[in-house]
Amino acid sequence: MRAGAVTAEAIGAFSDPERCTACGTCIGTCPYGAIEMRDTSFVNVTSCKGCGCCVAACPNGAMQQRGYTDEQVLRMLEVCA
Repeated sequence: MRAGAVTAEAIGAFSDPERCTACGTCIGTCPYGAIEMRDTSFVNVTSCKGCGCCVAACPNGAMQQRGYTDEQVLRMLEVCA
């Protein structure tokens, strides 16, 4: 903060507002307290460390990780098979 800028992790979580039902599961599972509830879940990118706990816990698939979305991971698995 003294430098006037904050570096965020490249692989952070984000929420898809179309899928989020505001159940709050992600908030309870985030060990960094990086998620808050607004109209839907909102990830504070400066607090998110990209651990993926919220992604694994989300029952609706609304939480995703940059670079490792469900679609990307499934495609990688298809290519390997």
